[in-house]
Amino acid sequence: MPDTEAATDEGDLARLLLRATRAVEREMLARLALEDLGMLQMRHLAVLRALDPAGAMRASELARDAGVTRQAIAQVLVELERFGVVEQVADPRDGRAKLVRYTGSGRRGHRRAMAVFTELEREQLERLGAERVARLKRDLAALAGEPSGDRAAAAATRV
Repeated sequence: MPDTEAATDEGDLARLLLRATRAVEREMLARLALEDLGMLQMRHLAVLRALDPAGAMRASELARDAGVTRQAIAQVLVELERFGVVEQVADPRDGRAKLVRYTGSGRRGHRRAMAVFTELEREQLERLGAERVARLKRDLAALAGEPSGDRAAAAATRV
């Protein structure tokens, strides 16, 4: 018979990681709303997080990287195009395909969102302390299977 307390503990990590991510995203959106970027919503973040700010990607790549269906990406792309954040252009390697990229306005918005994220991270650093943030980044990198745990920890002390 499985230990229900252990089973609950196993689910806690994923739940807490998700809740922490959503809390940061909600706060970022609230701050961006004060800067004429209030049209952005949680559903847009998966696409914007996956989109390479310096390049262009196919919608199918965005869907894969964002972990959503092609249909879901298509719907969000329509909204983001209407807001002037992204545009779809012909793929020079395949005329039948389209590439998604940030518009000039979208790149400026991306830079501002990253600045807000840095502000939020700095606030967490002040709240939790450099040592705890460094350890958290190292541990999260290890959980994600990224070899950059030491780099992430070093960056935490510079924020």
